[in-house]
Amino acid sequence: MKKNICIVISLLFLSLMLLPICTSEKIEIQINSTLEKRAPITINGNEDFTEDNGVVSGEGTSENPYVISNLEIHPRIGTGITIKNTTSHYIIDNCNISSKGKMVQSGIFLINASNGKVTNSYFSNCKFGVGVISTKNTVVEKCYFKNCEMGLTLNGCPTRDKPTTINNTVRNCTFCDNSNGIYLCCLPNSYNNLIEYCNFFENTRGILFDHLIHYILVTKCNFTDNGIGIRLKSSSSNNYITGNIFSNKNKSAINAWTFCNEFWDNGEKYGGNYWDDYNGTGPYEIVGTTDGVDNYPLENQEFVDQIISFFYSTKIGFANQEIKFDGSLSYPQKSIVNYTWDFDDGEKAYGKNVKHIFENEGEYFVTLNISDGSKYDVFSSLIDVNNLSDKTIIVNDGEKIQDAIDIAKPGETILIKNGRYQENIVIDTPFINLIGENKEQAIIDANGSGNVVSINAPYITISKLTIEYSGDECAGAKIGRYEYIVDAVGCKINDTYIQNNYYGILAQATNNLELTDNQILFNADAGIYLDKTHSCVVKNNNLTNNEWYGIENMWGSNWNLIEGNLITKGNYGIDLYHSNYVTIKGNEITENLHGIKIYDSIYPEINYNNIFKNKRSGIETLGAFTINNYKNNWYGSRLGPGSVLGIFGDSVTYKEDDLSRVGLKSIVFRYASCYPWEKQKITISLTQ
Repeated sequence: MKKNICIVISLLFLSLMLLPICTSEKIEIQINSTLEKRAPITINGNEDFTEDNGVVSGEGTSENPYVISNLEIHPRIGTGITIKNTTSHYIIDNCNISSKGKMVQSGIFLINASNGKVTNSYFSNCKFGVGVISTKNTVVEKCYFKNCEMGLTLNGCPTRDKPTTINNTVRNCTFCDNSNGIYLCCLPNSYNNLIEYCNFFENTRGILFDHLIHYILVTKCNFTDNGIGIRLKSSSSNNYITGNIFSNKNKSAINAWTFCNEFWDNGEKYGGNYWDDYNGTGPYEIVGTTDGVDNYPLENQEFVDQIISFFYSTKIGFANQEIKFDGSLSYPQKSIVNYTWDFDDGEKAYGKNVKHIFENEGEYFVTLNISDGSKYDVFSSLIDVNNLSDKTIIVNDGEKIQDAIDIAKPGETILIKNGRYQENIVIDTPFINLIGENKEQAIIDANGSGNVVSINAPYITISKLTIEYSGDECAGAKIGRYEYIVDAVGCKINDTYIQNNYYGILAQATNNLELTDNQILFNADAGIYLDKTHSCVVKNNNLTNNEWYGIENMWGSNWNLIEGNLITKGNYGIDLYHSNYVTIKGNEITENLHGIKIYDSIYPEINYNNIFKNKRSGIETLGAFTINNYKNNWYGSRLGPGSVLGIFGDSVTYKEDDLSRVGLKSIVFRYASCYPWEKQKITISLTQ
């Protein structure tokens, strides 16, 4: 074994080192033993937990986990410790991972690496101090994060499959002078993650809930002198933020800012959070666009001894079908001795996780009452139980479609006879089918005012209609309410004319849509605009003469499939913007100003498309330089795509940003990303 090169880092040394920037909190970690300097570590699979990879003891069981400890790693590039695709139990303890020069990618990256613990360690000058990706049952505690872009992240963006990140805990950690102390993003299938007893101070943002974050509990944390203590940006719901302390010397700073609907207090008995800018009267209003309020703000800057009842379940179910209820989100788990469920139908159940069958349709307030023997707490959630009807309601020319919608029950079909219906439609009842007699003659016309059809409920189907003439900056079909929680999932629009609107289809903060076999024509901005909308299928549509975008896929609209569409005669055929793992295949993208524009979007797959005769570019990629998968496309020439001069087929270029020049990287990018390309036009079956 090579001779260890050791240094001693004492708690006193760390304190002195950090005080000039972060002056208001005690340092919790104690990196005070001899550390071994070594190169970065990569563990891929349980078999890689070896002595060569830093393991000093353990067998990988819960009783005797592998231990990696007492290391000092200063990676020049990449990551200090990477662990992925493991199920063995492990501990990373007493490590110092930081960059002495340029900010490195990560201190520790855990990808599908469950059953771990990172403790008593120090991270600085990293893009990610610790990254927890598609990982379960992991604890990060007693760690210190300083001068990172993201101190710690629970994040689904680095993974192609929709991630499941559950049962993770961040405890007793300190986050100082980071852009984001904790960064949460793109976790649609995640729940039961806990942040407790952490200190956030002098960060740009203490915690950022960026996109698609659900069922996270933040409690007993200190937020001091951050630019924004907690910010919730979009498409997140059912997060519980209570029992925390928010204070700022800078009165222009913001304690909390939300665009989502969350829980900010634990009722009158235990109260909510302490806010140093609370005026002492009534609820505390959270800054933002929703009705976020802490109804019972705390008067004293002290943590409250409380327990928190909280559970996860579906919000929509069916009569005579089993529904699962998970109380493992309640807090603190170790002290709860009783779980009592009341289903609002005369039935009760006991235990942390239970199942129940509702015999009748209706809205039920399900209540979980927990106790630790001396304290108790209650949490209720509304469950919408449906019994689908197969009835058909007929609307004749001259009648109002909205009148039929208002009386329709879940499952019912509204058949719209041929005619022109000048009205604005709003659908708030789930499982409604809106079907036209003939798509060319059953016409809904908003007459230039508002959205033609607004869908605010899940599992709506629209078919065989013409939808036209929305108001300015409104849509033919608007799915979801941007300022609310996800509310219109699983909707379908097919075999419909959507034309002469501002947006053809506008979907915001929703998921699992199917937009198929439509004629989407002559809309003033975008044919289809997906905004924070994921896991959708856009297939076999004719998107012609939409002025700016055929398809605009924006802001975390991840994991979408765009297949078999004709996209032509617009400024941009497809625009991908900050959206990851989008698959574009089998489309004909032609006669646009730009075929496809991609900006800061991770790993798009663009294959087997005809991308040709676009005036300025076939594919234009902006942002961080990575080799992408643009293979097996026809670019209009046997010689493949052009690059700088575009002398072959449509050009494929890479630029740092909109203003930078196309250079040598574009030539490298063209061959590495696009080869092999097709040498003749691909036969694609298109909706005309």
